[in-house]
Amino acid sequence: MFVVFFRTTGPVLVHCLEKGKTIDHRYYIDKCLSPMVARLKEQRPKSGTRGIKLLHDNARPHVALATREFIRSSGIELLGHPAYSPDLAPCDYYLFDFIKQRLGDEDN
Repeated sequence: MFVVFFRTTGPVLVHCLEKGKTIDHRYYIDKCLSPMVARLKEQRPKSGTRGIKLLHDNARPHVALATREFIRSSGIELLGHPAYSPDLAPCDYYLFDFIKQRLGDEDN
């Protein structure tokens, strides 16, 4: 499984979960959110996380109180997500197309 954070300019962070591992809120904060915030601050030294909006689904690690507090304390706006809607998958509109465009031979 991959956890992917991206902006309109491209990926910010891609985290690969080891086979057989699971994610809880602590893992999500320590291994995914914290590095993503650090990367944003590197990429945007003057504005950091200001103006950043995060949309993720309602998986337990995403909706845990500690996760929501970390996101809020990082200055990131958390966007709401419907309880379940297969028609609203942001990755379908950006990420998967981004990946598909880059598949192929290295020479292209």
